[in-house]
Amino acid sequence: MSFFDKDIIPVQTAEQMVATYDAACADIREGYRLLYQAQHNLNLAFGPYTRYGNFEVMPYHSGVDDIIKGIGKSVWSRLIDRVGAKRIMSVKGADKLDRDIKEGKIPPVTVEEIFNLLMALQQNADSIVEELVKEVFEWLVPHKYGNMDVYKTPDYAKIGKKTVVRWCVHEYYYNGQFFDVDYDDEQRFTALDHVFHLLDGKGVPEGYISESVDAINKSGRDGRSETDYFRFRAFKNRNVWIEFKRMDLVTRFNAIAGGLTFDRPS
Repeated sequence: MSFFDKDIIPVQTAEQMVATYDAACADIREGYRLLYQAQHNLNLAFGPYTRYGNFEVMPYHSGVDDIIKGIGKSVWSRLIDRVGAKRIMSVKGADKLDRDIKEGKIPPVTVEEIFNLLMALQQNADSIVEELVKEVFEWLVPHKYGNMDVYKTPDYAKIGKKTVVRWCVHEYYYNGQFFDVDYDDEQRFTALDHVFHLLDGKGVPEGYISESVDAINKSGRDGRSETDYFRFRAFKNRNVWIEFKRMDLVTRFNAIAGGLTFDRPS
């Protein structure tokens, strides 16, 4: 199986999107040309200034090149969301991608570049997933605290049946809700969900709020909740105990985190 399918954006659809983008950019440039021509004609007829102001048609707006650069960033952001790239990236990897888009470190919007993106994701899928697994592993194994069921082998640490994540929730009583996952930890619980879905061969679920975050947020007074892969118990000291329901996936998770060969599910 592949974590990415280049048919997610078929050639025809990619061509349509690029054609729409090109046509919109041409319309924007023509619109700016007409506006600036109107401003130029007014200045010629009446002079550039009057006691009431001037004839600038967009005095507080960026130039057309800046507008189109901004549109290009938005297009690439939407394309990346559409192929689901950030849903299997580590938190650090996704943050870097966001920074690159914000800083304009993006290629032109063309059919070729869209498929270059897809091919790069396909070719590097295993390493992208490995980075995500290792980031989640480091979160689950804060060695200085000594988690409940983490143990050492001669080569590397492993996750066992249970672990505990500290300082990741707070009490939040509202409408029957007693706990709330801290904002900064939502991404980590989401990454945990994504890892186990990928290891189970089910692909990454849609959406931004994970099943785990939703379950913990909806847990009752005793803080107990569960999903297909985990059982949780949140405590007033802001800790969450995690019990893994699928030890076969934990074994695969430990293998990847320890640098062993990734046995991709069929």
